[in-house]
Amino acid sequence: MKNFLAPNTSITKVVFHYTWRLLAAVLIALTALPAVAATTHTWTGGGTSANWNDAANWTDGLPINGDNLIFNGTTRQINTNNHLTSIGSIVISTNGYNIAGNALTLNGTFGSTGDNTWSIPLTL
Repeated sequence: MKNFLAPNTSITKVVFHYTWRLLAAVLIALTALPAVAATTHTWTGGGTSANWNDAANWTDGLPINGDNLIFNGTTRQINTNNHLTSIGSIVISTNGYNIAGNALTLNGTFGSTGDNTWSIPLTL
């Protein structure tokens, strides 16, 4: 069998060289992908519970970590985060909310208008 490699070049060196080139190309391609935008969910309180893991309590279905949340209605104003560990931004724009539950990491802004109680520990 004829050897097409340059003298003193092992197949291991060639494979290693091209593996790194492929890995670099994949990493460059991944960094060029657009970031997934957070979805905004508005609390409707239309579910059978006051828990955040009840999809019927939200517009656009159940929020996922990193999504933005809006509380602006008057239904089930006392509610509990038993679902998320991080959120984008949060806006509470109606008086009377009392929101408690599991701790959250806040990746965006927090806004509250009126007399509301926020009892969730936040990490900024």
